[in-house]
Amino acid sequence: MNREETIVNERAREAVYRRALEVRASRTVATQGPASQAWTRTGTVRLAEIPEGVLIGRVALAEPNADVPTGDYYVGSAFHQGDHFTVFNWAARVAATFFADTGHDWCADVVGRRSFAHEGDRIADFEDIRFEGATGGPLFQARRLTVPKAPARALPTPVAAPAASPVSTPMPAPVAEPTSHRAPDAPAPRAGAPLRAEGLLRRQLRAPRTGHLGAVLATLQPDQYDLVTRRADEDLIIEGHPGTGKTVIAAHRAAYLVSRADHELDEGDAPVRRVLLVGPTDEYADHVRPAIDRLTGGSDAVDVISLRRLLATLAGVPDVPEGRAITRIEDGASEIFSFAHAAARIHRKQQAARNRTTMRLRDAYDVLRANGTAQEPITRDPEWDRYFANLPRFESARMSRMLAPMLAAIGWHLSSENPYAGYDCFIVDEAQDVMAAEWALLDAIATGNERWTLLGDLNQRRSDAALASWTHVGDLLGILDDAGDAPVATISRGYRSTAPILEFANRLLPKAERAVRCVQTLGAEVQIARVRTATLHDEAVTRAASLGTRYPDGTVAIISIEHPVTELELTKRRWRKDPDHAYRWTREGQSIDVLNPNYARGLEWDAVVVVEPARFPQNFLRHGLLYTSLTRANQELCVVHSEALPEALRGR
Repeated sequence: MNREETIVNERAREAVYRRALEVRASRTVATQGPASQAWTRTGTVRLAEIPEGVLIGRVALAEPNADVPTGDYYVGSAFHQGDHFTVFNWAARVAATFFADTGHDWCADVVGRRSFAHEGDRIADFEDIRFEGATGGPLFQARRLTVPKAPARALPTPVAAPAASPVSTPMPAPVAEPTSHRAPDAPAPRAGAPLRAEGLLRRQLRAPRTGHLGAVLATLQPDQYDLVTRRADEDLIIEGHPGTGKTVIAAHRAAYLVSRADHELDEGDAPVRRVLLVGPTDEYADHVRPAIDRLTGGSDAVDVISLRRLLATLAGVPDVPEGRAITRIEDGASEIFSFAHAAARIHRKQQAARNRTTMRLRDAYDVLRANGTAQEPITRDPEWDRYFANLPRFESARMSRMLAPMLAAIGWHLSSENPYAGYDCFIVDEAQDVMAAEWALLDAIATGNERWTLLGDLNQRRSDAALASWTHVGDLLGILDDAGDAPVATISRGYRSTAPILEFANRLLPKAERAVRCVQTLGAEVQIARVRTATLHDEAVTRAASLGTRYPDGTVAIISIEHPVTELELTKRRWRKDPDHAYRWTREGQSIDVLNPNYARGLEWDAVVVVEPARFPQNFLRHGLLYTSLTRANQELCVVHSEALPEALRGR
């Protein structure tokens, strides 16, 4: 078959696969009793959580075997054993034969792989790679299929099973997904290893950004796959520069942990029923949720929440304002957690003495402001006493992002319930910006044997009040090894952003950390436009609109400390705020996102205009927030300024 015929044939197989999963998903699953409720959180009859049928790739073996008599198989979103082909779940061990060269005994028998690219829900392209041992003929034998017609009758209405005999999800026998062929202690992929499915990857990187993170299993690289599939009982800290795929790893690891079959777990590796992914902003949560839903079939086993929403829940308040990073060390210090405990304890005594049972955040906060009582001070340290005395009244405190960790800690100690109980794994992205007091809170809500996966870049820290090393973070969470070292894995290959963008942004880093190792080695030079102060935001909008014409199907953003002024300029030009997006403006089919840099963390666009770098807050010898903003662009970066650029960015 020629290339077009091959694509048509693979589409037909995917259609058969998708239809089979739809039928399986229509079957009811009765969940009842404490054991099941621990992971479903309902105990009611529901549909099976089966992802949409998507074929990710195909693997050819040198010889057929008992499990795969055809000699080849697919890797997809869920397991399927059909009459003509087999699909293994991407989270199964055998899928290592597609993603990497090690990790399963069959890896030694692999003679070829095919990776698929999709447009919408259809296979649009593929890339084959042959290995030693492949014959000169076709890598995969052609077995034509026809797409089945949709069933004429409606699927049966789910019916609850009798209470005395709960029904489990009908699953294929474990032997269908081979589990006894894992290659133990396989070495991790080398950082400089060749790219997998390189052609598809490069086309994917050049494709317009959609505004949401996508599932990228077809082009997931071996080093990324290694981190995604680490054991659930392993604590992990992943360090990497902007664009190295940390958020991709976070989302795919969350999905992987809840997608593994119990019968595939290693000895001592407990199943994961629920995962909490904590991100920096609400925008981040909206960005990654679609990818996780696609990978898990919309399962409620993975929750995604911003750190500020988590703090608001613990404080028992409707919302916590987002804003600039905490800069005063005391506001984010770990001692705040223990001081909050003391304030809550004193507050309870006062309430009992007054014969009152209501525990109020305001009253406990006032106890902290007063440093306890004369008979029972919270601390005798004069510096902390002065700090407490200078705290604002409660009405102002609850509107301050700086004091959110304190209010959350007080709320936590006042409450008798843990709203985040039951998670088996916590994944924290942009972890470099989490304060010590916030780590203490996260550690407190992780009440059992939960494991941690942290992702971040210390060069992107927004504040000197944040912990300066992963060793300090690991010590707070109790995840250091016997030698006192943090479990850090470093990733260095950049995917987002071109070499010119990274070379420009990396001038803000210490010289020893400026090495650029990126996939997109070519790209447009960074545009630098110096203008009069009066025309600063006018020029920013003009540049963004021009970039929008070059990326009509993509995304463009303006990142500015003074973003309200930029929005006024957009209003003058008859741009309108999109009611469905917090930061998007539209006009005549074009769109521009306008954000404060604090909200841009973890996000990406095709092109970005950064306005007035001199006004970005600077840490001690670091430009963490500016560095983050300069690296949000995938293809083009423009800097518009009226004041002098930071010294490191001057000159070309």
